[in-house]
Amino acid sequence: MSATKGRAALLSSRARGAGGGIRRKKKAVKPAKYTTNLRAFIPKLPAGQSIQVLGVRRRLGFSQEELARITGYSVRAIAGWEAGKKLSWAARQKVVETERLRGALAEIVPASELGEWMRTPNPAFEGQTPIQVIECGEADRIWRMIIQIDSGVAN
Repeated sequence: MSATKGRAALLSSRARGAGGGIRRKKKAVKPAKYTTNLRAFIPKLPAGQSIQVLGVRRRLGFSQEELARITGYSVRAIAGWEAGKKLSWAARQKVVETERLRGALAEIVPASELGEWMRTPNPAFEGQTPIQVIECGEADRIWRMIIQIDSGVAN
């Protein structure tokens, strides 16, 4: 047996696998289908309306940097959305949630003072500003405060 034929036999036996048979591809296992559609949980706007990031930012009295801090997106992304770039569904959800929070706060804080209130350290939040509270992922603390004020528990 020549060296060339020996190598060819060795290569073909490796291709067949250790058992000498031909290897077959395993069927891919399909992941279970989830019945929950995440898009169903996105806050909805009335039909035909789109979220205007510039309007949300101006109603809050925020700079692009401040809106970027509370949404978790970059200043560049905020500027792009304001210029007309389409939002991803996750970004849209975050902006809609921000607008809902602004609307609730506007009921207890005058709209002209909302931006300044968001930048001012608040004893209810251990001296943090509301922007810092949201930035840390604790917007629920602000929602609890709104509910307490609405129910007359706090002022």
